[in-house]
Amino acid sequence: MNHGTMGHADVLVEHAKAALPHAEAAQKAQANTHTEQGITHLKACIEHGEMKHADVATGHCEEAVTHLKAAKPS
Repeated sequence: MNHGTMGHADVLVEHAKAALPHAEAAQKAQANTHTEQGITHLKACIEHGEMKHADVATGHCEEAVTHLKAAKPS
């Protein structure tokens, strides 16, 4: 998320787009509320990042990471 705090929305979008198919595959393999929320936030990160709203995109990316970490099996 350092890129987002530095205003590099394009880098956030690049990373979120790379992460999205992995999160969607994980959700398809084993549905999980946290994974679902992570996907929602990744999509919002991409949307806001493409609009050059780095601060908002960063917040969504941080939320995505939080949810995806919580979805990880113990």
